[in-house]
Amino acid sequence: MTKESSSQNNQFSSEEIQKSIEKLREEYSKYSPLHPSGFKLLEFESRYTQILKEKGDLTKFLLIEIDFLERMKLLYEEQKKKAEIMKNSPLNRILEEQESKYTHFPKIDFHPFARREMKYFYGAMKNFIERELYILELIFKGTPEMADLKDCISVLEKTGKGFRSAPSLRITEHILNITARNGDPDYVEKDSQLIIKDTCIALKSLEESIQRLLQEGKINPDMILNIPFSPEKEGLEHFKGLTFKHSLQIIRDSCKEILGAFRMDWLYMSKKP
Repeated sequence: MTKESSSQNNQFSSEEIQKSIEKLREEYSKYSPLHPSGFKLLEFESRYTQILKEKGDLTKFLLIEIDFLERMKLLYEEQKKKAEIMKNSPLNRILEEQESKYTHFPKIDFHPFARREMKYFYGAMKNFIERELYILELIFKGTPEMADLKDCISVLEKTGKGFRSAPSLRITEHILNITARNGDPDYVEKDSQLIIKDTCIALKSLEESIQRLLQEGKINPDMILNIPFSPEKEGLEHFKGLTFKHSLQIIRDSCKEILGAFRMDWLYMSKKP
């Protein structure tokens, strides 16, 4: 929008005032959907109403408003260009590639301060608890081998097992901690990575324990899995009719999938103490 051919020494005519007001409204309406926090039509209307009530200098008011809007448009265009540059940067492409590895998991928006990756990780673990861990407990329930799996299962449940409508224990702790620090990005990142690392160490331990129990012949690999009917249990269809061995292999694969998706497969390369 260009300024009207007037100066502060020459007052706008009534017609020029009306045209300028309408043009300002059009520009605010155009840019507001693109940048709601920067282009606020209601605030402009409020300022216009106030100047009318005070019977102030409308020409001076409009020149200031036009100048302000032009500067806001310029700033918006500059930010848009910077965002486009960042979008096409190698670093951003790397981040998008990393993100694509875990976005097939459910996303749980448990807190506005939480990192996007953490929301997907919680969704992945919640699914794992409700599906893979449920099947694992069906296979080993009442056996001495269940005690071997108890420690890592406890860690996994702390991260992924919710209570009715409440988040899991570790996610609840995370919410309290990041809220107390008002969403400090450094702390949110640190605590998120700690949760992911600790949980993935438990996943790796579980996967290796299952492999060891299979190799040691602690279960009958050919026994058919019997899944009790429960309308609350979803996503278990692909386990129906499978042998214990096949079911456990699926659980192992799920552990490895989560480790790889959240960049924790390096745990397999780390040296054991």
